[in-house]
Amino acid sequence: MKPLSMLGVAKDFPGVRALDGVDLEVSAGEIHGVVGANGAGKSTLVKILSGFFPDYRGTVAIQGRSVRLSSPRIAREYGIGVLQQEPELAWNLTVCENIFLGNACRTTTRVGLLDRKAMHQQCRLLLDQCGAEVSGDWPAGKLGRGQVQLVQLVKVLAARPDILVLDEPATALSEGERDVLFARLGAWAMDGTAIVFISHDIDDVFKLCKRITVLRDGRKVAETATAAATPKSILQEMFGVERPREPGRRSALGPPALKLDGVSTAHVNGVALTLHEGEVLGLVGKPGMVREVLRAVYGAVPRRGGRVYVRGRETSISSPRDAIRMGIGFLPEDRVRDGLFVRLSVLVNITMMVLPRFARFGILRWKHPRALASSKVSELSIRTSGLDAKVGVLSGGNQQKTLFARWLCAGPSILLLEEPTAGMDVDAKQEILRITRDLVNRGVAVLMASSDVDEILRLCDRTVALGDGGSSRVIEVDEKARPLLIAAMAGIDQTQ
Repeated sequence: MKPLSMLGVAKDFPGVRALDGVDLEVSAGEIHGVVGANGAGKSTLVKILSGFFPDYRGTVAIQGRSVRLSSPRIAREYGIGVLQQEPELAWNLTVCENIFLGNACRTTTRVGLLDRKAMHQQCRLLLDQCGAEVSGDWPAGKLGRGQVQLVQLVKVLAARPDILVLDEPATALSEGERDVLFARLGAWAMDGTAIVFISHDIDDVFKLCKRITVLRDGRKVAETATAAATPKSILQEMFGVERPREPGRRSALGPPALKLDGVSTAHVNGVALTLHEGEVLGLVGKPGMVREVLRAVYGAVPRRGGRVYVRGRETSISSPRDAIRMGIGFLPEDRVRDGLFVRLSVLVNITMMVLPRFARFGILRWKHPRALASSKVSELSIRTSGLDAKVGVLSGGNQQKTLFARWLCAGPSILLLEEPTAGMDVDAKQEILRITRDLVNRGVAVLMASSDVDEILRLCDRTVALGDGGSSRVIEVDEKARPLLIAAMAGIDQTQ
C-alpha cells in the first residue's frame, strides 16, 4: 500500500492546462524527486496536494484510500505536510507562535489554556532537529531568508505528517544548513515518512532521491530509478528535443544600454554583463540567483556592491521608482501577485503609469487614457470584453499582454523580463515572443531571464550564464549552445 498515489491528475486555468493526467506514487520511507523547468506543473502539483486547488480532476489516494483534498485543513488531516516555496509566516508573531499557529498538536493545560512552557520546549526540540539557530522568542519579521525557510519547515513538521512535500526547500539555505537538512530528510525517510522532493538542483535530487519523476509542459514524461539515470538524461527529459531557431534575428547591435560591473546582492557576487540597444540578452542560471540579479537592477532588492551603468553613465538605483526614472521597465514572473491589480480594470492597469499626464488642476479626464488604452489593446491583440473588464478575468496570456501594454505606454528603453511566458499555452507564448521581438526592432534593450531553453535559443544572440556565487560567462547562441544552456539552468558547471 502506497502512502501517496496520484492517478490522471489534471488542473486547468483560463487558457492553459497546468497539469495533464499526471501519475505519481511515493512509497513509505522513500524520497521521490520531482523535477521540471519553470511552467512544467510542479507548483500546481504542490498546491493540489496542499488542498489549495480543490477543483482538480483525477484521483488522489492516501494510504490506499481515495480522498478529495478539498482544503488545506483536509490535506493536513490526511497527514500531508507541505513546505511551500514562498514564505507563509505571520510576521508580527514570534517563531514559536508561528510554529504552533493552526497546528492541532498545540499543547494545552488541563483547563484548555495554552501551555506556553511546553510549546517552547517542543519548539526548541524541533528547531534543533532542523539545525535552525533561531530562538522561539524571536519575532518572525526579523528572521533572515534561510531562517524563514527552516522555521516554515519546523511548522510543517510540528504536525507530524506521514507525507512530506518539499517545494525547493534548500534554495535559501547556507551549505551547512543544507547538510543538516539533508541528513534529517534521510532520517525521516528511515522512520517511514514518504517524501516528495521538488528542486531545480539536479545534484541535490541525485544525492537524496531513489526515484525521479520528470514533468514537462504539465505532463509526466519520465519516471526512473536514480541509479538508472544520469543528470544529462534527466535534463534531456526536462527540456525535450531542440526546436528550430528563429530566423532573421537582429545582428547589428546599438551602443550599450545597460552594463553591470561586479554587481553583488545577498546571494550573488560579482555579476558582469553588457546589454546593447536592440538586443535580447538571455540570463540563465539557478532561478533564485537570476531572480535576484533582475530585481537588483530594478531596485527591488538591495545591491551590496558593484556598479550599474545606464546608457554609459553610472547610476544609483535603490528603488523601482529610480529604475523607472532611468527608463527601465520590469515584467515579473508572477504577474498576478507582483504585476497586476486584478480587481481593477484593463483600462486602469494599462494606463496607471501615465495617468498624471492626463490630469489638469488635479482633475483626471478619462477620454485620452481610454483612447490610449484602446490603441494598445488593438496593437497587442488583447482579448477582453472591454476596457472596463477586470483584468483578473483575462487568460494568462492576455494578462501578460496587459503588462506589456502598460510598459509600452511608459516607453522604457530597457525592459527586464522574468519568465515572460510562464503558465501560458503555445499560442499565447508565440504572441509574447512576437511582442518582444517588435520591441527589440524599435531599439528597446531586453534582458530576459527564462528557464525555457528553446525560448532563449529563438530570441537571443547571446546569453549570460550565472555560475555558483554569481560568476558569469557569455554563451554565444549557436548550434553548440543548447547543452551549455541546459547545464547552466540546472546549476551544473558548464566547463566540465
